[in-house]
Order: sequence, then structure tokens, then C-alpha cells
Amino acid sequence: MRILLWIGLLSSLSWGWGFWAHRRINRLAVFGLPDTLFAFYRPHIEYLTRLATKPDERRMAFPWEPPRHYIDLDRYPTELPRSWKEATTLLTVDTLNAHGILPWHLEHEFWELVEAFRSQNVPRILKLSGEIGHYLGDAHVPLHTTSNYNGQLTGQQGVHGLWESLIPEQFGEGYDYWVGPARIWRSVRDTIWTIITESHALVPIVLSAEREATRRVGEEQKYTYRIRGRQTVRTYSERFLTVYHALLEGMVESRLRRAIHRLASLWLTAWHIAGRPPLPPYTTFEPEEEPLPDTLRPDPRCGELGCTLPSPYNQEPFIQKCTFPLTLPSCWDFMMRSSSTPLSRPVGVEWFASPYYHLLYAHRDDAEAEGFVQTLLERLSLPLPAFVLDAGCGEGRYARALARRGFLVDAVDAVISHPNLPEGVRFFQQDLRVWEPDRQYHLVGSFFTSLGIGMQRWDEVKGLVQRLARWTRPGGWLVIDYLNIYQRNTTSFEERVIQGIRFEIERWQDNFILYKRITVFDPTPQTFEERIFKLTEGDLYQMVERAGLEVRETWGDYHAAPFSAMESPRLIVIAQKPLS
Repeated sequence: MRILLWIGLLSSLSWGWGFWAHRRINRLAVFGLPDTLFAFYRPHIEYLTRLATKPDERRMAFPWEPPRHYIDLDRYPTELPRSWKEATTLLTVDTLNAHGILPWHLEHEFWELVEAFRSQNVPRILKLSGEIGHYLGDAHVPLHTTSNYNGQLTGQQGVHGLWESLIPEQFGEGYDYWVGPARIWRSVRDTIWTIITESHALVPIVLSAEREATRRVGEEQKYTYRIRGRQTVRTYSERFLTVYHALLEGMVESRLRRAIHRLASLWLTAWHIAGRPPLPPYTTFEPEEEPLPDTLRPDPRCGELGCTLPSPYNQEPFIQKCTFPLTLPSCWDFMMRSSSTPLSRPVGVEWFASPYYHLLYAHRDDAEAEGFVQTLLERLSLPLPAFVLDAGCGEGRYARALARRGFLVDAVDAVISHPNLPEGVRFFQQDLRVWEPDRQYHLVGSFFTSLGIGMQRWDEVKGLVQRLARWTRPGGWLVIDYLNIYQRNTTSFEERVIQGIRFEIERWQDNFILYKRITVFDPTPQTFEERIFKLTEGDLYQMVERAGLEVRETWGDYHAAPFSAMESPRLIVIAQKPLS
């Protein structure tokens, strides 16, 4: 489930329906069961109630948990496969995790519950029953089906906690919770997706009602201050809550009632499909222990270090400049040894520093960079002079274009030792993962896929985005220019001859990385490799927003055309750092 900001609750967190509503759903679902199941579940009702919030408690400890709580339908293709196998065939597992897997995970947990009933494993039945209640509850929340989950894209920050926590806690005691007896579902998958579709259709109403309530009450009366412990916090006023609740016309009560009835029906359906096995009478049992972080298989995106280790990006920076005449591998080894944090050595550094790289990609010229910079600056409001960082500058195409427009440019690259830069541009041959600047920038640019080149671990990519965001001034801009992985060159093998030198190029991929092996015959063969992390629009949105920036635009080419996953050659994310 999403991390939400209750407006004014001083960075307090609000999860899903809120603990009150999640526990209410699990508790009341028991009373909709037929006698046989009621007799089994009723003695364990307190345990089921506690389990309702267990997935939220796991969310901050385990990296695989958050995507299970939501699905950003507006980030997926319109014709989205409903089976997990077909979805992973069309999209990568990584992409699905970036945009949320709630309906697929819910179906998976349902079949796990069926197996638990068949084996008459009481602790497993109860644990799955309680936790499924949480995910099913999330599926009934409209803002768990959209990338605008907290109104952050429409200037309505805080609407998530408003709808799913404050409203039910304020008015929920007056709702009618008698929902009738549970019913067996004809199709589990279709029912789950119906719930998701229903919720998503309500998103516009959730947002428009908030805007209308704000208009009626007025900004000056929208909020109030309350004492919580030793803090004075800003929250929504009772008048605003009353107006907003009325404008929703019973929506929150309706979604709560449906969640209760459908949870009882899901439990009944699982027992029915399992063959209606006899259930043992009430006995005490030892609840299943939650696995600790170091006993779990680490998320493969985190590398061999796993995701539960401290981030290497908040340690003391390594600022020793690595300069030649050290050979390139020795230079990298020197930086890795000098760093106080565990870093992987990027793959392909020899290739990017070789003359063959520049020969093969000679078509990537200054005119292309000049055009993109011009288009970019027409959209961004930058003062003159402004501080600009070209992060991963390579030969300096973008740094040159920016410097020619009067900006004060810093350029950083770990591979290129002597880029062709004009006077006045400060160049640092450094690894961006450990380098620290002496200033913040009005514009930070990661151009031409430099963000993911050579990276071997997901946590390093995320950490680098956090660093780029930290180096951006309040009100400043971060631009990430990346390839669109859906429009990459899919030719598995090709051969080119350039200036009498033959290049053989092989391409392949796995779930996380695009690979390219380049063999150069000049005249004896030399082999190099490129690796680029597969990052989708959702990946970059998630990284940028979690780094504290707000995405303003997403372009699909250097002419500012809107991004389309199926058509655009580039994926360009333009984000701004809030002023406060």
C-alpha cells in the first residue's frame, strides 16, 4: 500500500483503509458465513482482526510487499492480461512490480487458501484468511488503482488518507454493516477484476468531490489544528469532512459493505472449491512466525547484498579524484577500494572509453543534443546564470550545448578522462555513486540513458536517483533521458563495417538488463559488452517521486511529443523539486 501524507500530520503515515477499517472488514466478514464456517472462524475472530493489518506492518520491512497493495491501471496497456503468465509474457515481472500486482497477488493468495483448506492446516487457513482480507480491502479503495494515488498529480495531496482513513473513522460508526449471507463466486478471477474495475471507475468522483468540498468550505476553513501527544498537527476540519462525506453520496460506506460481503464470499468459495472438508473444532495453536529479513530470499533486483542492508548512499562521500596515468581498470579498482561503501564495478567501462565506441555511435552528434537542449529550455524556467549538472557527461555533447547558453556547467563522468568541453565547464572524473558536489543545481540532467549504463544492482540505480534529487535545488529540475525499452532494437545479431573496421553486434536480455556484446575486428578481434538496466516509465516515476520530486511531464522524443510506450523512441521524465 502507498505511503501517504495526511495533510499536515507532520509526515505521519496512513495505510490502506486505515487500521480501523481493515480490522472492521475482517471482523464483520465472519458474521456473513454459513453455520459450518462460522463455527470454525468465530473462535478466532480476534486473531483474524489483528491479521487484517499484518501486510501493512510488513510493508516497510520487505521490498516485495508494497506492489501487492495496489495496481496503477493508468500505467498499464488498455488490454491488460488477467492471467499472471500472460501478463509476464507481455510485460516484464519488473514492470508489473513497478505498477502494482494487487489483483494477481489476490488470486494467488486465494488458491493458497484453497490448498490450506484441502490439507486442513488450521494455522495456515487462518493466516491466509486474515491477510487476504487486507488485500481484498485494498482492492475496494479507488485510489489503490491509480498512479495519482494521493492526489499528488492534481494538486490534491492528502486525499488518500482523507478518503480511506479519516472519513470511515469519522462516520463509520453510523454505517449499516449487515450485508447478507456470503455467496459462492462463479469465477474468482473475473470477480477480482470486477472489483478493481469498479474501484478505478470511482477515482474521478473521489477527486472531483474533494475539489468541490474545498470550493464550498474555502481553503481558510478546510483545515484545523489538533493536539496529538506533544505536537500540534494540521488536519482536515470537521466541517470539511462533513461536506466531503456528503458529496461522496455513500461511496465509502458502499465500498466497506462490499468488501465485507466479498471477503466472506471469498472464504466460502475457497472452502467450497477445496471440497468442503470437515474443519476441526476449536483448538489453540501457535500462530505462524513472520520470517525475519535475513531469512528471506532477497529481491533479485537488490543484488547479492539484498535490500535489507543499509543504503550506501548516505555514507561519507569519497572525493579523491581518480586521474590518469592510471590505466582504466586500475582507476576503477582504486575508486572501489577507496570507497567506504560496497559498490559494484560498472560493466563496460573499457568499451565507453575506447575509440571504437565513438566510431560506432558517431551519429549521436552535437546537433541532436543542441536540439534537445533548446526544446528543454523552452519549457523550463531557468535563471541566468544558473548552475547545471551533466551527470554522466560522456564526451560532453550536452555540457557543451548548455554552456553555450550561458549556464555554469559541472560535468561528471567516471569513464571519460578528457571530454571536449569549453572553457568554464568544471569537469570531475568521478563515480556519481560516491562523488559529492559543492553546490546544488537549478538543473540536473542524466542524458542519453547514462543513468542505467553499466549498473548491476537495482539498489544502486535507486540510490543514484536519490542523489541526483538531493543535488537539485528547491524549485529546480531533474531531467532523466532514457531509452524506451519497448522500442529497443530487437535485432539479435547484426554486422556493420565502418571505416574499414568490422563490428559484430549481439543483443539479448533477461528480466532486468539489456545486453549487447560488440566484437571489433581491427584486424584482430576485441570483445566489449554494454549493459543497460531495463527501466520503465513506472520505474522512473516511482524512483523520482520517492526521492521527493514531482513529475511534471513525460516526453517520448527530443521534440517534446507525449510519451507512448508502444511508439516513442525515448522515455524522458521531467521532474521538479518542491520549494518546501
